[in-house]
Amino acid sequence: MSKFFKKKTSITPAASSSGSTSNNPFLETPLTRELVTSWSTSLDTLLACQRGREQFFKFCEQEHSEENLDFWEHCEALKRKTDQQDIRGFAQRMFKKFFNEAGKHELGVGKEIKDGIRREMMNPTIHTYDVAQAFIYSLMQLECYPRFIQSQMYKDLKTSAM
Repeated sequence: MSKFFKKKTSITPAASSSGSTSNNPFLETPLTRELVTSWSTSLDTLLACQRGREQFFKFCEQEHSEENLDFWEHCEALKRKTDQQDIRGFAQRMFKKFFNEAGKHELGVGKEIKDGIRREMMNPTIHTYDVAQAFIYSLMQLECYPRFIQSQMYKDLKTSAM
């Protein structure tokens, strides 16, 4: 899981420089009914909102599919890197975490995608995981996201929001 969700991991894709949530106005802003309702418009809207990603992650944990959102976040963090050494190291750690067949975070992507990533790992770039990220995004959009929007958890969030 990513640092974003306050769980320890071997790699952290935090977007902020400090990783501290106390300086993040989105976390200090209360959940409003309007904000929570906006998440039902699209997966993109949900993922664009840090508070939405937190709630979606909790739901994914319940479904034992949190590795998908965790991977998506790591891909976004990789794309923000500029130093080639950082890119290489981060991409390699991602590979170990998400494509290790014995790992608990292994993604459910096909052999063709895995083989493509293995080839890319010879010289990783910020785009090394683009195909896998698109596949995982599609999986979340078609499966997890609709279940989240229909879930009691989401309904309770809307009801309890200010």
